[in-house]
Amino acid sequence: KKSKQYFWQYNVQAKGPKGTRLKLNVNEIDPHRPGNFEDPVFDATSTSLVGIRHGGKARKGDGNEVSPNPKKLFGIGKSLYRLNKQINSFQMSSDVPASIRNKSRKEKNKLASRACRLKKKAQHEANKVKFTGLGSEQNELLEVIRLLWPRLKERAQLTAKGMVPSPGSMEQPLSGYLETLLKTHRKTIIAGNT
Repeated sequence: KKSKQYFWQYNVQAKGPKGTRLKLNVNEIDPHRPGNFEDPVFDATSTSLVGIRHGGKARKGDGNEVSPNPKKLFGIGKSLYRLNKQINSFQMSSDVPASIRNKSRKEKNKLASRACRLKKKAQHEANKVKFTGLGSEQNELLEVIRLLWPRLKERAQLTAKGMVPSPGSMEQPLSGYLETLLKTHRKTIIAGNT
């Protein structure tokens, strides 16, 4: 049985765009933080990216906009819902003449093609929203680690000196302190929930 898919989950088996892959340098300062978005086609300053070919006329469309827009995703979902209702209304019985059936099939295929393009757009928009959410979640977790680090360092130094702290000597056990930090600093939970 097929598991529930959201409207923006489009062609899960897709292998991505054809052509040469774009290889960009990883940020040496923090390899876990993605660099700024670079558009090899429309960025006039980016002439160093040699060997990138794109077929035909390149249009500057919504795909080049990198800021997330949940309202746009919602709007795409509504129009997909309407489009799917339209597509499902094209049920023709066998007693209808062939010429009319062909015309209706052609119209249905046109609508299905539009729905396919909309799903692709929705997936792109959903990925932008997820990416932004994951970035803010990462920042929150890094803040938790930054606040937890002095306690961990203190505990490690005491253990290295052979002085194991008694449970009552520390104001709060590390696990409890971590839970408190997570409750106060972690507002968004995106990873594993999309």
